[in-house]
Amino acid sequence: MKNSIHIPRIPTLLICLFCLCASYSCSDEDLFLDAVIIEEEPIVNTPTPREEGSQGGTTDPVVGDVLKINQSPCKYTLDDLSANETLAIDCQLDLGGRTVNLPANVSLEFNGGEIINGTLNFSGGAIDGELLNVGLTITGNAKLSQPEFTFYPERWSILQGEISKDQAKNNKNSLNELLALVKGLSATSFAIDKFDAYFFGDFYTTDPKNSFESNSIKIPSNFHFKMSSNTFLRNFPTNNPAPRLLGIYKGENIKVSGGNLIGDRYTHNYAPVIDWVGVSRNTHEFGTLVFIAGGNNIEINNVIIRKGTGDGLGIGGSTIRLADGSLRPNEVIATNVKIIGCTIDDCRRNNISIIDGDGILLENNLITNAGGGEKTSVASTGGVDPQFGLDLEAYRERGPNNELIEYERVENVTVRNNTFKGNFKGDIVIYTANDVLIENNEMDNIVGGLAAFNCRIINNKIIARESGVETSIAVGFSELIINNKDLVYNNEISGNTISGFDTGISLGGVDMKVNNNTITDFKEAIFFKNLRNSEVRENRLESTRPNSWGYISINGLVKNVLVYKDIVKVTHKPINFMGFNRNNTVDTRLTFDSVSFESTSNRRLYFENTNNVTVKNSSFPVGVEEVNSSGIILSNNTIN
Repeated sequence: MKNSIHIPRIPTLLICLFCLCASYSCSDEDLFLDAVIIEEEPIVNTPTPREEGSQGGTTDPVVGDVLKINQSPCKYTLDDLSANETLAIDCQLDLGGRTVNLPANVSLEFNGGEIINGTLNFSGGAIDGELLNVGLTITGNAKLSQPEFTFYPERWSILQGEISKDQAKNNKNSLNELLALVKGLSATSFAIDKFDAYFFGDFYTTDPKNSFESNSIKIPSNFHFKMSSNTFLRNFPTNNPAPRLLGIYKGENIKVSGGNLIGDRYTHNYAPVIDWVGVSRNTHEFGTLVFIAGGNNIEINNVIIRKGTGDGLGIGGSTIRLADGSLRPNEVIATNVKIIGCTIDDCRRNNISIIDGDGILLENNLITNAGGGEKTSVASTGGVDPQFGLDLEAYRERGPNNELIEYERVENVTVRNNTFKGNFKGDIVIYTANDVLIENNEMDNIVGGLAAFNCRIINNKIIARESGVETSIAVGFSELIINNKDLVYNNEISGNTISGFDTGISLGGVDMKVNNNTITDFKEAIFFKNLRNSEVRENRLESTRPNSWGYISINGLVKNVLVYKDIVKVTHKPINFMGFNRNNTVDTRLTFDSVSFESTSNRRLYFENTNNVTVKNSSFPVGVEEVNSSGIILSNNTIN
């Protein structure tokens, strides 16, 4: 994040949970303008990497299917090949360090042999991917015989098992060189099966391009990086405060599928760090296991992403925008990005952070256990805020005249059919984003909004987990006005099933719609904050908890709000308003119309220091109690 002031940096948890006693900051807001941003069973015989400075190669490496090679020396050479000829290599052809200039359009096929120790200079033609290896250099103009390259670890200088930091760095460099090689040979797919290795990228540099590209395994454009469930790529544990594992930088038409991407949350060295520009990075939360730094048409499919020191998955632009929100020359944001069928689990900060993007889909994912854990110091394996399953948070500032500076934007995000479970402080925060659809998800913690507009939270099942903390509110929005401009408006909360929270919905903003929700097992169903021009319609609110309330407000201010045809059945007061509409202006009015109120303990509707509430065409028990209140209008009601 950055060392500047966001739209008033009201703590995320404070806004979303509306707990007056809670306060925290999302992260250090300093020079990281480009950063965001199921505990697996270890594969048998895969040891822990050596500490930094250890020497030696691998121990008990895990290998996949080995490509069987006939290493008998060939009785022929490549010197007599003719143009357009095809040769099947069925033995070991040692070039002896020479460069062989091949005739035009020669094709070399794999037939159980290999070519080593030299350079092939093509003039057109093709080569089977199985013939490629670390000892063979390809130059000239050629392509692979098949568009999919299959990776055989033993053919390359990429080590598995216990290795040193330098070897882990070499792993990263070697894999990047191999990806560039096969991409240059027109491969469109890179397939890995059984493989388990550590990778290390250097600290960020001051060059944005290198900060993204040098610090991770780089996935090229127009490419499918295809792993299997037996593939494990791991961050080598170091003192790097911002490691990355897999990176996409200004990419197009990219798919990453399968595999396990594992961070070093529990093996990381959290000692204090001073970075290359003299800034303390002592909290170590800026690491990201997969980071998409700008690009179009990108899909992350069926990947397991776990145990990051910071975030599991980050989506942003190639750099920050200009102050007016337009893009800098030659820079791109993330567009048409799909995260489908993935598991993102147990990352120390957020499981997913989206900081800049337009058109992002998250569907059928399992998003669990963000943050949490034991926190013994500022930098430890314990969670670091915000600790949400999904954080939609564009970076913004206020200028000298309090004008909005939009260095990032998050818009047109769909979150559909996902399961959120066990995320420490919340499941989803729409911190600074717009046009967000959250539908048909299963969740057990808060969905909250700060500077959010045109957002819809519909048809979700939000059931509080049986134990744990930070589950006091299911859905929450709060009014936010800056420079007389509303920043929370036109949001909808409809068709949701909410159960087990102290507060079902905490509601503020402008032009809000809360319709057809079923809220059960609560202390208070709907809490009115500052709210204008809104409707609450046809909800069912029912709780058997002792002293449960239907609607509550403490010092709320409501203008032109209608509650229509709700059904309320609680054990205590159906309405409990204190200090409500205290300014008593003409335009403050909350109307309950055709609402069924029921209290199993026969409690009255209660108004204390409250002004301008209408209850009409409704039914309620016993009656109404008014204390120091005015403008309470009762019309055509039935008292049970």
